[in-house]
Amino acid sequence: MEERRNRLRIKVGDQFNSWTIVAEAENFGKDRGRKFECKCICGSTKIVLLNSLRQGTTKSCGCLNKSKRKPFGRTYRIWKAMRARCNNPKAHIYFGKGITVCERWNDFELFLEDMGECPRNYSIDRIDSNGNYCPENCRWADSLTQNNNTSQVRLITYNGKTQSLSCWSRELGINRSTLQNRLKSETDLERVFSGNKNKRRFQKCAD
Repeated sequence: MEERRNRLRIKVGDQFNSWTIVAEAENFGKDRGRKFECKCICGSTKIVLLNSLRQGTTKSCGCLNKSKRKPFGRTYRIWKAMRARCNNPKAHIYFGKGITVCERWNDFELFLEDMGECPRNYSIDRIDSNGNYCPENCRWADSLTQNNNTSQVRLITYNGKTQSLSCWSRELGINRSTLQNRLKSETDLERVFSGNKNKRRFQKCAD
């Protein structure tokens, strides 16, 4: 009778330390006892014995043991910094402009579910630099893409393409300061961008 009561008490969504139960697993193998498919707060999944969950002998997939000071790696640190700057009255660029983090992303696990792990050399970027941090307005982006997406960047349209002066410099193989000087005295973009055509072209900017 007691075993039957305990069986009824365990359900999908129950949490044990860093684990959240996703589904009950079939009992294959030598280990006796009920097993559950569980999701760790870092996003990984694993089959875990119910007794291990209850007794706390397994508290995570192992991510807690990798670094006690930084248990969830770089993605977790980015999430923590994102929330900190939006809640800090001294952060005028974010708090002062009313930029907020959506309620869903107050939970790191849900943030990870929406964004996935941050790729190497990338960071979080708001597609609309004046918008909030939320799934529909955020992406992982490299520094070049982010620098080209700030509200302070001057965007220039030439031949049907719009991008920053730095991106035009890289694409055309013309020094940025040269383009700046030309723009001060020349309004015809064809003349501004037509110089140094024989110079090696640099790599194009990311979209």
